[in-house]
Amino acid sequence: MKKPYPDRYPWNPDAIGIEVVGLSLKNKEGKDTDFYEKPTPQQATYLHWFIKDLMQAMHLTPSDIYKHPQLSAKQPGEAADVTW
Repeated sequence: MKKPYPDRYPWNPDAIGIEVVGLSLKNKEGKDTDFYEKPTPQQATYLHWFIKDLMQAMHLTPSDIYKHPQLSAKQPGEAADVTW
């Protein structure tokens, strides 16, 4: 935080998180796994619209947008099929 934006790498206090959620897939015993349903086409459409709208409202550029795995750990398969 000693460096002004954009000279510092972003972190959660600087970020707006957007969660794209699919149901957790179950194993044969019915327990949740680390794999999730693929996002629906509607989720992808909304995500693209929402990011574009945020970029315009907040005067952001594509270099201001980071995928969650770039900033923090994710489970394998979590958001793996999201198109940004």
